[in-house]
Order: sequence, then C-alpha cells, then structure tokens
Amino acid sequence: MKKVLLILILLTLLSGCADMAVMIGCAFDDPIEDVPAKEFGQFAVKLDYLHAGKEVEINDTLSCTYQGRACDGRGLHNQWAQKLEKHPIGLVLKTINDKNELSMPLASCKQLMEGNLDHLNIPIHKVREGSLVTSSRASQSLLAKHGIKINIFEVTKKP
Repeated sequence: MKKVLLILILLTLLSGCADMAVMIGCAFDDPIEDVPAKEFGQFAVKLDYLHAGKEVEINDTLSCTYQGRACDGRGLHNQWAQKLEKHPIGLVLKTINDKNELSMPLASCKQLMEGNLDHLNIPIHKVREGSLVTSSRASQSLLAKHGIKINIFEVTKKP
C-alpha cells in the first residue's frame, strides 16, 4: 500500500514538474517586487486623433486594483486588475475587419502606480482571432496607412 501511495505521489509531482518547480521557487525565493503601498489608483485617459480627416476624442477613467500576489515563471509578483470605465474592450482607433483592429496600449498597472507614464505614446496593432490576441508595435506608417494621426495621448493620475 505504501509503495502504491509513493508511486502516485511521484507521478503527480512529475506530471506537474514545471508548475511544481515554479511554486517551490515562489515559496523559497524572495518576491521580485514589494507589496504596493497603494492598492487602488485611477487615471484620466485622454486620446485625441484624426481618422480620415475627422477628429475623434476619447476621455475615460482607468482603474487599477491590486488583486494580491501571483506566482508564475517570473516569480512571486503583484497581480493587478485594469479596467476602463467607458471602453471595456480598450481604446480602439479603428476596426479593420472582424479579426483586426488598431488600438492604443495602456501601461500595466504596476507601471502606472509607480508613476511610469513616459512610454505610452506607442500605438499597438492588435490582432484578434477568436480568443487569441497577439500584439505588435505599429509604426507611424501603419497609422498613416489607415488614415490615423495621434494628436494627444495622455494618461494622468487622478487625485
């Protein structure tokens, strides 16, 4: 009986070997980041752009909520939830077809809560195919190809 139990335990451990290694690493290693001092933050988002000669302005509020600790291949880190109040699917500049759209990226909540807002003005070409989403950096020429010119993209912390 003990032999069967030992074999079952070993099989269970081996079947989830990578996951087990990650969990053990998180249990014994130092966290890669401290627990945040603030667990909630709101940011005003303003996007103003021209699309085919027409000016489009989007104003929204982005909320970041601390969800606790998470463990993955990066180690033990903070988990955040990010939500736009008016645009739950994101800041879509143009829907190209049912699988492709041009969207503006939002920084991670970790970056926003730390005040790192410098790198945001880079459009992303996001490709949706069913539940799979892939992203790649879009150049100004890609935006120009679709008749889009970004005038203002600001993300500022709300008091």
